[in-house]
Amino acid sequence: MLLVPIGHNLGAFHLGDGAHVQQVRRGADIVELSDVDFAVWALAHGSPTGADTGAWDRRAVTAVAAELGLTGVDPVIDGFLDTGLLAEVDPQDAVGFAERHRLVPLLLGLGTADEPGLHQVGLLGTPLLTMTAELADLWEWSPLSADLWQACHESAALTDTAPDEVLTAVIGALHSLLSMNAACLDVRVGTP
Repeated sequence: MLLVPIGHNLGAFHLGDGAHVQQVRRGADIVELSDVDFAVWALAHGSPTGADTGAWDRRAVTAVAAELGLTGVDPVIDGFLDTGLLAEVDPQDAVGFAERHRLVPLLLGLGTADEPGLHQVGLLGTPLLTMTAELADLWEWSPLSADLWQACHESAALTDTAPDEVLTAVIGALHSLLSMNAACLDVRVGTP
């Protein structure tokens, strides 16, 4: 099962005494994390090198954490799964995952790439990620949907594709989007 982070990184919050915490917004709540816990949450975004390492799952996250010298990662992952800061995407229940979460774009759409049918996202003058036109459309308009499954339905209607095929493509691209901070996953609109 893929392991994905839920929430939007707000960065470090300095407490005024030289100490700080890392903040993540999940839904309407702001969660404060230690640097070590934040590192585990951040690793769930995907390979820190950007290399295609296959399925980015719990095993991959714990292996990279060990390479970085982080210990005690499994209890942190378990805690985050319990609190909803991490989620496992079961391919047999991808629709259930999509009904509970939404995709939120974080970068700018930069328009078409040099190759027909591809779009780029990034910062002004700095493309960071290239994706298909269909994925770019879903990425751009997904905030208007209450959840990812609704966004897949709306995208499917435009492309004459089945919603589950759209969802399969999105799930396959998640870590590319997350590792580049092109998007974050959050809880469904209206979830406490």
